[in-house]
Amino acid sequence: MQYKKQVLGLFITTTTIFALIVALGELFDSQCNSAVGFFDDLCHNSSNIQLFTQPIALLSLSLIIILPPLYFFRGEIYLAWRKFTLWYLPIVAILLIIARPSGGGMSFGFDRESLSFHFSAYFVIVSLVIIAVKSWKLRGK
Repeated sequence: MQYKKQVLGLFITTTTIFALIVALGELFDSQCNSAVGFFDDLCHNSSNIQLFTQPIALLSLSLIIILPPLYFFRGEIYLAWRKFTLWYLPIVAILLIIARPSGGGMSFGFDRESLSFHFSAYFVIVSLVIIAVKSWKLRGK
């Protein structure tokens, strides 16, 4: 039952991170329309802020999709998924940091924006496969 606390904690944390990123994005968008004072400088740098927050928001959304089903499965399924996640997320974070920023000519899909979309989709797909295979293997036990 300890894993249920971990899943619930991860879900609350990722939901909070996602909500904060969305709220900050809305704040910047609303303030950039009037662009007065402090927000004038931020609006000129908003593309830099989006380059940082978009991958985090997409990976958070991926976790929000995966975590609720994990709460209802057995602990072994969660541990198998967690093992994958502990390898996947740091590698993806490094690749996103190394990737060139979005925009600017022909990037052939290897900019931060497209990579964050792809890596988030791969994360959901592989996570669902791991959950399905592990639950099928543990079905009779």
